[in-house]
Amino acid sequence: MSVKTILLAGGYGLVGAMAARTLRAAHPDVTILIGGRNPDKAAVLVRELGNARAVKIDMTAPAPLEDLNEEIDAVFCFVHDRDDRMLKDAMARGVAYGDITRGMTEQLRAYVTAAAAPRASAPVLFTSNWMAGVPSVLAMHMAEEFSQVTSIDLSILYYNADKTGPDSGDAASSLAEPFAARIGGQWVSVPSMSDGRTVTFPSGLTRNVYRMSMADAATLTQATGARDVAVRLGLDGKLALSFMRVMLKLGLWPLVAKLNGQPGQVSGKGAAHEFVIKMAGKLKNGMSAQKRLTLLDPKGQAHLTALGALNGIEAMLGIGREPLRAGVAVPETAPDARRLLALLAAEGVKTEITPV
Repeated sequence: MSVKTILLAGGYGLVGAMAARTLRAAHPDVTILIGGRNPDKAAVLVRELGNARAVKIDMTAPAPLEDLNEEIDAVFCFVHDRDDRMLKDAMARGVAYGDITRGMTEQLRAYVTAAAAPRASAPVLFTSNWMAGVPSVLAMHMAEEFSQVTSIDLSILYYNADKTGPDSGDAASSLAEPFAARIGGQWVSVPSMSDGRTVTFPSGLTRNVYRMSMADAATLTQATGARDVAVRLGLDGKLALSFMRVMLKLGLWPLVAKLNGQPGQVSGKGAAHEFVIKMAGKLKNGMSAQKRLTLLDPKGQAHLTALGALNGIEAMLGIGREPLRAGVAVPETAPDARRLLALLAAEGVKTEITPV
């Protein structure tokens, strides 16, 4: 493998710094550039990583890479590319691009931006799915046993004490908006945090979970052809979940989310993160079956997102595998589940697949 150089835009934030550390541990030879508006904030991280440098990057500039006096193979964004300026600049330069921070509307816009640009000569990986696509890649791994997938249910348990970065406020605000859900082979508009289920998670906690809008619902539907795909969210605190649903009904949730989100700060002391995927369909022998995958990361959502980002970065750069083809990709279209499972196991993340 030739030596690679990657720019991590926003790489000194909570998830970006974790991803940088996991990338360095897995690939000592990769040169890492930590980019942002305030390079001084990356000084300690750069010294810790070795073979790394801090660079100034302004995501609002017309061409964010223009003043970068470095040849890079890829850029991965841990901050919002709000006007697709980094995306456009990377594609124009033939640099591989990836990000994890888009909401559904922003992701749709990015698809159009990529389609309207001249033909891509490098990969463009949109992985703003839950935890940088970890559940989506694992769901595609489960689907390998099926000749036909009829339903996928992803249930997530969010711990209120978990560490979150400053971008989480935007995601929390979006919970108030209705969205399109895949139900019975149709796209149906549903209220957020509706259609509840009761799920027992790998920690043993049993909680109610409710539909929310995530890219996984669309990408998994299109990748598998399933007639029913749902992403549902629950909270470890029952009172917190009840409060959220009341605020949603009263139309006050966006205000609550805004007050809770403190721009530029990391909240929470840290907690575990866990989810359950249930898949139903027909196996290759023609028998109907249901499978259940559970995941528990004791180190929390930021850690799990960093591992998902690392899996995407390896795919973009072609480290340890064939690189992604040039053009747009999502986690489901370029999965390397076996590599991801190895990364998860090495980092103490517990996964299990069982029949239902």
